[in-house]
Amino acid sequence: LHPRCPCSSATLAELARLEAKVADQRRKQIKLKGYICFVIPKGCPADFCNSKLYGAAQKMRGFELLVDQDAYEAQAFQAKSSGASYLFDEQGKLLFHGGIT
Repeated sequence: LHPRCPCSSATLAELARLEAKVADQRRKQIKLKGYICFVIPKGCPADFCNSKLYGAAQKMRGFELLVDQDAYEAQAFQAKSSGASYLFDEQGKLLFHGGIT
């Protein structure tokens, strides 16, 4: 996610809905490990991430928050837009890539 993109709030809302649904299903052995990755574009200071969106993500349960300084992870995953989402199975096979809003 881009920490200052207003559209990314819709992605966070969908992730919160997904986490709530999975939390309700945990007794059925549905497991989810999630990461929210905020990209700091090259040339931007480290505090570029300080935003309302980042603060909201910090409060979400079930997700590990990552900061991608200089967009290295985004480039590795070939993420082209804020809100790009990826779903992998337990073996690391990509099951879904796209937007979730």
